[in-house]
Amino acid sequence: MTSLSDQVDRLSRNTKAIRSIAVQTASSAKNIRVSSFGVPGPFTFAILNSDLGDLIRDIDPSELGLFTLLIPPRSHPRDDDAHDIQPVEISRAEFPGSTPLRKAPLRRDGTVESKEIGPEIYAQAALKYINRYEPIRSMPRAYSQIMTVLERLAAVRRSIQSLSSILEQVGLSPPQPEEEEKRVQELHLRLKELKRRKIIATSQQKPRKFAVIREKSNIITSPPSPHEDNFWSTPDAPARALRFSDNLMDGNLDLNDITTTSFILPASATPNKDPGHVSSNYSFQRNTTPPSGPDDYLLINNVPATGDDDNSKLEDEVQGNYSVSFDADPSKPASLLPPPSFKHSKVRINNEVERIVEKIWITAGDLILPGHPSEVGGHNVETMTSLKAKEMITHLQLLSESPFIPESPTASSVSSASTDRPPTSQQILTAYLLLTLLTSAPRYSMPLNQVKDLLASKAMRGPIPTQGITRVVYGCVAKRLIKIERGGGEQIVKFDI
Repeated sequence: MTSLSDQVDRLSRNTKAIRSIAVQTASSAKNIRVSSFGVPGPFTFAILNSDLGDLIRDIDPSELGLFTLLIPPRSHPRDDDAHDIQPVEISRAEFPGSTPLRKAPLRRDGTVESKEIGPEIYAQAALKYINRYEPIRSMPRAYSQIMTVLERLAAVRRSIQSLSSILEQVGLSPPQPEEEEKRVQELHLRLKELKRRKIIATSQQKPRKFAVIREKSNIITSPPSPHEDNFWSTPDAPARALRFSDNLMDGNLDLNDITTTSFILPASATPNKDPGHVSSNYSFQRNTTPPSGPDDYLLINNVPATGDDDNSKLEDEVQGNYSVSFDADPSKPASLLPPPSFKHSKVRINNEVERIVEKIWITAGDLILPGHPSEVGGHNVETMTSLKAKEMITHLQLLSESPFIPESPTASSVSSASTDRPPTSQQILTAYLLLTLLTSAPRYSMPLNQVKDLLASKAMRGPIPTQGITRVVYGCVAKRLIKIERGGGEQIVKFDI
């Protein structure tokens, strides 16, 4: 519990504070007295030296709507006692927002349709508030703007009314249905005419003929020779007569007239040096289809096969009339036609392909480059500049697509000195094998059985025995150009690099 002295000290301090405040409040602005309690502040000076009429004013009706007088209900309305009267309370007015019972209708564009308020209403409301707050604060600029807006609205309204009256007086031009109906009738007539033309065109249309796609057989025919052209163009020229005899020594072979012509082709138009075997009374019957094989060129009838006693008869019959007929090429069965060739894909040239081409150039350049400038003039292939990968692949494609030409000892011996000689079957199959391996990317390898099947299908176009296919494969193995790896249950052929 605090002591009495403490209470006295506290009361003394409060008394001094009240006194100092009273002195400051009671001091006049005209006669300011400086006391020990200090000078009065600005708030006290403003309150004590200003007129009450400047601070108190009547409330504005617009401000009166912000407050509401709450009069409590009387429990005894007839009782006029003073103790029953309760003080009046003032509370702030509230404006709760009302929840609509139904949604506003939507417009066609999806927006909510609201009641449109004219611009005059907004202008009049603004003018009303400006006039009401004019005694408190004048706003001349806003008043002039509102008056300008009202004048423009009045002018626009008058313009709209005048234009509407003019539009009602002029009126719209009456519609002309006759012209539209006439146009519709013309379009209907044109549509009927077009339908009639369509029906006529579809009825007269010929049925479509579907072309039958026939696979072309890969039968390679030998190029025509001048001897054959001479034979067909001069049917009346004397031809070589065949003489059959048991004694081979009776034949007369002129070694000074050796040509590169194959023995299966007809003789040239030059008369034979043996006049006993020639007759000028031959009659030839040529068919439209040229012969296809060596057995169809000469079919001589009524010629005895053997016998020495029949030589005189043969000479007598030679002087008579012979009929040499050329039969058409009989249709071959489908089993004898060569199978379609294996189509090689494009070769993408990279570092590995360039190494393979360089290996081909070094090991088999003298084999797969017949007639190449590197072989002309006795130059060695290894001393010449190697071909590029693209040139070598192009050369392999051309060489693999070359036709097989049957070789004869006489023709090969005579043409040995010629540089422009056709490629041999070994060169064609070797080029075909190398090109097949080059197109089997990315490993550039192929099973041995598949390689043999492709070479066999390629060799069916020419008179090449089965041993020639094996010779081509193992010839490249001997040159160390390719190798055969055994493993995994099969044999794989790949380049030896």
